[in-house]
Amino acid sequence: MEFTSEALYALNMLNDDTISIFNIPIPVYTEDERENLQIVLEKGYEDLEKMQLIIDDEPTEICSEYGYILKKYQKAKRYMILNSFTCAVDVDKNKMFSHVIEKTQDNQYTVERTTKMVLLAVFYQNIKLLQQLDTKKQSEDTKIWQDYALVRLQAYYNQNEAFNLQYYEYGKCTYSSLIIDNDSELIEYDLPRQKVRSIAGKTLKKQLVKFMKVQV
Repeated sequence: MEFTSEALYALNMLNDDTISIFNIPIPVYTEDERENLQIVLEKGYEDLEKMQLIIDDEPTEICSEYGYILKKYQKAKRYMILNSFTCAVDVDKNKMFSHVIEKTQDNQYTVERTTKMVLLAVFYQNIKLLQQLDTKKQSEDTKIWQDYALVRLQAYYNQNEAFNLQYYEYGKCTYSSLIIDNDSELIEYDLPRQKVRSIAGKTLKKQLVKFMKVQV
């Protein structure tokens, strides 16, 4: 089931949560903040009705289930962003599940509760670069961080396969890098610092497991 951002904000309001949804921009219809929020919620409520998640002005059982997923997503303290996926990684005491919002197209999102092992499998299935990690070794010549302008990186590696990886803790981004395929090695580009180095595939594997708090 796909939600518009307006529908997600309406669902968020049904949860009595008035704060913004992590990594979901609120649509802008007017410059007045209060008026804009009212438009967004009215449009979102209509979208929920069209999805038959609200019938006769009452949330359905399925609506409540999605509301629960969104509520736990909102309460998370740690998130990992991998391309179009935003994963709340601390939603249960046993660290087995992740609540995930995926942007499928412009202003279209899916909301899911899934085990972390299944989610990792989805990543490996859909991102070709992750399927090749065992063949990627760190180069001794480029393992030390070096300054490298983003414009130069984009010009030189614009044809290489890459993905964006970010990690947030308590509202602060503690990691933000582009991971780029470069033949036998991986390139890790630190976006805030504009520095680059090579890393091995096994290092990236450990990073993903660490970010997702996967119990191994």
